[in-house]
Amino acid sequence: MDTENNAESSRNGPGMVGGHTGQAHDPRPCFFSATITPYRSLSHRGFYRLFLVLLLVFTLVSGVFFALGAWPIVGFMGLEWAGLYWAFKASYRQARAREIVEVWRDETRLTRVNPKGEAQSLSLKTAWVQVINQESQYDPKPLYLRSHGRSHPFAADLSANEREGLARALRQGLQQARRAAVSR
Repeated sequence: MDTENNAESSRNGPGMVGGHTGQAHDPRPCFFSATITPYRSLSHRGFYRLFLVLLLVFTLVSGVFFALGAWPIVGFMGLEWAGLYWAFKASYRQARAREIVEVWRDETRLTRVNPKGEAQSLSLKTAWVQVINQESQYDPKPLYLRSHGRSHPFAADLSANEREGLARALRQGLQQARRAAVSR
């Protein structure tokens, strides 16, 4: 997890990829920023290597069956390979989704970006925002931003330890923003 508040870093994810969120035009000082992405254990390079190896194996096995006279197996092996490829590509498409949490002195923003790139933002007053972590050992739950009696879930893609670290860093960012607002 990597945020502007400098926490640990996680390369393939889920986690947080911090820093720049596309809000470069905003002159306000940002006290916290994190981008939460779904976890994918296989990199794109690994994905292509895996499917190249699978294609080779499926081709060899299909060749053996074809040589033995069981030629219909060749088509089914091709369909299996294509089905696996499609499933992995769909999974990687879903991995384009992300959530962005940003804290400024007067505003806390939660932005959800779907796999198509369409964004929905929720803006809350920083002075009233609470971070709720209702984690239980047997029923993992997302974090919640609560303000004025309404709870807004986020960070469901993170592990329990990552949610705990995010909640701690986010609370610290909210405290810094509130202190800055009072001293203003």
